[in-house]
Amino acid sequence: ESALMEGAGTALMYYLAMGDDDGGGPLGETWKGGSWPGLNNDERYMAEYRCRSLPGILEVQNILNGTAMECIDLLDKERGRFIVFDRSTATTVARFTRLVVWITHYPHFSRLAGIGVRLPDMLVEPFLWEIRERTKEVLERKSDEEVKRYLAEFFGDTYDLIEELGDEMRKRLIASVDGDRCVASYKLLVPREEIESILEAKPDIELEEGREPEPNDPRDAIYYRWLRRGEAMSDTYFVVAHFHMVMGVSPILVIFGAIYHWYPKITGRMLNDRLGRIHFWATLFGTYAIYLPMHYLGILGLPRRYYAMGDTSFIPDSAQAMNAGISVAALFVALVQLIFLYNLFWSRFKGKPSGSNPWKATTLEWLTPQTPPVHGNWGPDLPLVYRWAYDYSLPGAAQDYIPQTMAPEDVPMTDTSCAGEEGKHS
Repeated sequence: ESALMEGAGTALMYYLAMGDDDGGGPLGETWKGGSWPGLNNDERYMAEYRCRSLPGILEVQNILNGTAMECIDLLDKERGRFIVFDRSTATTVARFTRLVVWITHYPHFSRLAGIGVRLPDMLVEPFLWEIRERTKEVLERKSDEEVKRYLAEFFGDTYDLIEELGDEMRKRLIASVDGDRCVASYKLLVPREEIESILEAKPDIELEEGREPEPNDPRDAIYYRWLRRGEAMSDTYFVVAHFHMVMGVSPILVIFGAIYHWYPKITGRMLNDRLGRIHFWATLFGTYAIYLPMHYLGILGLPRRYYAMGDTSFIPDSAQAMNAGISVAALFVALVQLIFLYNLFWSRFKGKPSGSNPWKATTLEWLTPQTPPVHGNWGPDLPLVYRWAYDYSLPGAAQDYIPQTMAPEDVPMTDTSCAGEEGKHS
């Protein structure tokens, strides 16, 4: 019934805009010549635009709500984006879905005639090339305007062409696989009920209720669907979140820490402490706002590498809102890095002078005579090292750290009874 209604709608658009095969003019022109009998003024106004309809390749750019979409026509790119009102289509498509469909452009919005036929992503370029070649054969030109007229004339062939291109694509994919196709038969060595109980206990396996057995399958065959959730999270958002949190965020935070640590040595000035704290906490909590929800989406079973979730039964509608929240958090973290960049440049000229050893370190790199160090670091006289690199918390010492270049007799002591300890650490 739906196919019949679709065909009727397509045929009506053809006769309104193009005419019949016997050489008669468009039905719309005939109707208009009779002053649109049976229509009121508003209906006549709409009918004039309806009669100018032509097919196009509609690409959905954004779903505005349950009735409206923002779209472009791949055969009319000069028009740019336009708003399409079509409830049946807006509720069944995702972003970047492409449809070959009749389009009517009104002054402030557009409408579709029928549902049209979906054009898979991998078939867009082959379809455009083939349809332009066919247009050139029939109309001797292959401009986008002529392609539209060819589609209007042979719209029914669109279904066959997309199916043919899909079959060719599948044959090439199968031919490229290094293997043979075969049919295998298996025998159950345990009771069927035992296997069913095991499958039903798995959270990532779901029974396909109501599915009829395939022609070559047993009459009592039942089918299960793998949902990629629960125990099977290897190709979900969980992997994306875990990998980027461990291999991306952790090293980046280490790099930030190194920059904050070495900046005084390189420039002789301190980075602004308040801006640094804002940058750290906003980046830390921002990245967790990105990847913790992403772990949860992976547990739900959301596959990775999908640009749209679609209408999947095991993924709730709230997952879309959470995915949008992840995008907002990512933009927030990106903007926070502007604080870091501003801090780098501002502190280079107006930051507080750091001195030679702002971190109270014991190692030689923080004991150079000049900060930033000049060529050669030390000048003509090399430093004399008295102790190991990490002489902290020396018993009886007046300060927590003892530089490597400080002689034992120069170490200030608060407890002279521990003076012997200094000799042990030298």
